[in-house]
Amino acid sequence: MTLRFILTLLCLLQCAYSLKSQDLEAITKGKRVVGGSLGLTIVNDENPGFDPNDKTTLEERGFSVYPYAGKFIKDKILVGTSLFASVGDSKFIEDNSFLTRTRSKEYHNYGIGVFMRKYYPLVGKFGAFIQPDVLFTLRGNEIDRSVFDKTTGMLSTETPTRVEGFSINTGASLGLYVFIGEKFSLETNLGNLSFNYIREEDEGQSQVYRDSNLRLELINQMSFDKIIVFNYFF
Repeated sequence: MTLRFILTLLCLLQCAYSLKSQDLEAITKGKRVVGGSLGLTIVNDENPGFDPNDKTTLEERGFSVYPYAGKFIKDKILVGTSLFASVGDSKFIEDNSFLTRTRSKEYHNYGIGVFMRKYYPLVGKFGAFIQPDVLFTLRGNEIDRSVFDKTTGMLSTETPTRVEGFSINTGASLGLYVFIGEKFSLETNLGNLSFNYIREEDEGQSQVYRDSNLRLELINQMSFDKIIVFNYFF
């Protein structure tokens, strides 16, 4: 049971105990809102290979913040701008009978975006929203690749490099909200459909990488990004 599911359940319980008017003053034309969330990434993954001596290990630690501000241009329609920042490090290790390959990365990403959100009150202070948005992010990575030769007991290669670039993400999210009082609300995302384009340049190898993908992320995925978004309306 994920935390998102727990929050969804709490929202439904709020409905049962607070069947009030759906005409919430906080989401009417002219009102403003500031809010945001914190993200935490913790990965410890080890996978064995076909050979008993083979395995791969991924370790990652990361922290991110998502502040935003907006204004209602019409009742239940919010437009605004958002910021994004994430820092962290990861280590990927391939280990077999002869070699150990390691890829260590420290990353820092900073972005700015715009969004529009449409609120759909359902029961009392509980409802849903749809949010299309666009986010532009500057990406920076410090990467260290190394190979340890087990037959000689020596570090055979070590290649530090810096990778910089940008990404453009556009998509739409479906979520739920519940008001706790007149000016505060909690939100959680149920799903997100997005298209992401990434361009990065490896300074050490003088190479340019480009990638694009279409992603659908649902509530049942184990993610600690934007589990709970806290908002203040004024």
